[in-house]
Amino acid sequence: SCFPRILDFPIFIGAVFGSMTATPMLLIIHTLWPLVFSIELFHGDMLRRAWCNPTDAPTSSSEVYSWFWNSTLFIAIMAFSSIFLACLIGIGLCPRTAQNHRKYLYSRSVRHILERSAICYSAYVLSIGLILFWQCMYWGYAARNDTAGAWVRYLCNHYINEEAATAHCSDQAVMSGPVWYTVGDVTKYLNGTWVDQNIWAPVDAPSWDAGVPFWGKNPPEITLYGYLLATLGASGVLLLFLGAVIWRGKVVKVLLTIIIPVVYIFIVIAVAKWKTFGPISIQYLLPGIEWSAYSTGIVNLLFWTFTVGAILTLPVYDSVQKLAHMYYRRSLKRAFFVNGR
Repeated sequence: SCFPRILDFPIFIGAVFGSMTATPMLLIIHTLWPLVFSIELFHGDMLRRAWCNPTDAPTSSSEVYSWFWNSTLFIAIMAFSSIFLACLIGIGLCPRTAQNHRKYLYSRSVRHILERSAICYSAYVLSIGLILFWQCMYWGYAARNDTAGAWVRYLCNHYINEEAATAHCSDQAVMSGPVWYTVGDVTKYLNGTWVDQNIWAPVDAPSWDAGVPFWGKNPPEITLYGYLLATLGASGVLLLFLGAVIWRGKVVKVLLTIIIPVVYIFIVIAVAKWKTFGPISIQYLLPGIEWSAYSTGIVNLLFWTFTVGAILTLPVYDSVQKLAHMYYRRSLKRAFFVNGR
């Protein structure tokens, strides 16, 4: 290496860390914003309508329930079709023989496509539900009869009657559908008499400095669920750590295989929640960091940063993942072989 020997160990740690983080970082750069925009354009109107509904809680929304039921049915069809193809192969109707190799390969390929599609779409559907749940957990929802509900109704009314005087594309269902606040119970915000009787700015509204104003002021069932989830998560991390100590490499590999997709999904959920509900609540992307408050400027900055990063790294996608490994391999060859050969 061209660096002093005292830096060998830090460089080694950096090479290992770079090799482990390059792929997840590139995945985020290349796919985060397409997924976020997809969620907002296809489901943003439904999520905003459920959150701002002054009559029914999001869990009672017939629209959300219908979408989840149809999505679950679609996932079940894909899973059943995959199982059916596996059964055909198992009973010998598509045998793995030289005479039937094409039929076998077709059936196996279709089965794998169905399996992966069911898994990916299940994660997508779960993400939509978690976006709405996360928003309600931290911010409350319009149908609540407390300060949180009053403040959400005030925010929704402010957005509908002042900020959104002209509809934006994100306010409409995909393919030029109706604006989200012109359908269902949220049309009450367009009724001046109802607004005068039901909308006011709460005098005991909490501080906005943390970006999560109603944390700790949720209904008991949501708060209990949050504590239960945190307890189970901490217990799971402890068990995984103990397993890694006992079984070492195998558990670490499985651990990373599970954790990286989960972390990626939660990053997508956090950004999609911010992009979907931010125009109404001006919430923070990063709690406690004021510059991350939602605005068109910060959205455009992040979008163009990720877009330029994706364009620049796509031609050298494979090399970026191997860069740290290639550097350390070169250093080892120069250290232990004559002339590095």
